[in-house]
Amino acid sequence: MRLLLQNAILTKDNLTKRNCKGRQICASEHLFFGCTTAKYIWSLIACALGVSCRPCNIDQFWVWIKLSLPNSKPVYAMGLAALCWAIWCTRNAVCFEDKRIKSPTEIICMMCSFFDYWAGLQKPDKERQMKPGAERLKVMSLYIHKKVIEEDDQDDWQLIIHGAG
Repeated sequence: MRLLLQNAILTKDNLTKRNCKGRQICASEHLFFGCTTAKYIWSLIACALGVSCRPCNIDQFWVWIKLSLPNSKPVYAMGLAALCWAIWCTRNAVCFEDKRIKSPTEIICMMCSFFDYWAGLQKPDKERQMKPGAERLKVMSLYIHKKVIEEDDQDDWQLIIHGAG
């Protein structure tokens, strides 16, 4: 998270500074908030939380999450870290390992898995708050995504375009 906040993660802008060539890779704000996949994931999370908007950058996230979950302050950073780590791992698998995702909900499930695991490392009272929250988020996101697919009648949800940023 510290590297994300300092814009020091190895994304397109920072790899270019190091003269690293290869596949096109996103800038960090685009990767975590601006690309089609990130927007869809944030929209799923917003719907699952019962919120009508999604954050478009890290600064908006802090305002958005405080308004969306006012009684859950201790877990804000962990939730953001879990989602960013899930997006990062997925991006790396797609760009560097030639893997494909079938659905953006794979990223949500990965996020919830990280969050659930990290909850087990917390004090019992915090763990009791986090584990059910992760499960509810996953269940609601999967339900909402299924409804979107049924309404849009789309079969292909490969939202991360192979080799693109």
